[in-house]
Amino acid sequence: MGLRALVWNGDHIGHAAERVFEKTVFGAFTGTGLEQWLRDFGVASVMIVGFYTHMCVSTSAREALVRGFDVTIDPAATGARDLLDEYLGEQSADEVRRSALLQLVNMARHSPSRTSPARFGKRPSSLPL
Repeated sequence: MGLRALVWNGDHIGHAAERVFEKTVFGAFTGTGLEQWLRDFGVASVMIVGFYTHMCVSTSAREALVRGFDVTIDPAATGARDLLDEYLGEQSADEVRRSALLQLVNMARHSPSRTSPARFGKRPSSLPL
């Protein structure tokens, strides 16, 4: 699995640094060197997007939160798949995605590392955690 990271200074994408990291687990911070690379650039906040909201996006967001990063997720840039289990029942892809996002927002509001509760930011399409 690959992970693409992009760092830029403000709105000037011309001052960007980009790197591709290889990841072997759901979280982007586990065993990839991503945290140190971000810290080397002085990054304090990250935006996380991806297909499996309930797996890679969720794990990466939680890893970033416990490392002290401010985290934003763009719900329109996430996805999921239908889940089915013979004992637990089923959830549609949209239910899975929304459930994962709700859990992340709730977790961030109650995170001991945060000094203020998460709120919806300037972009209503993104969820700051």
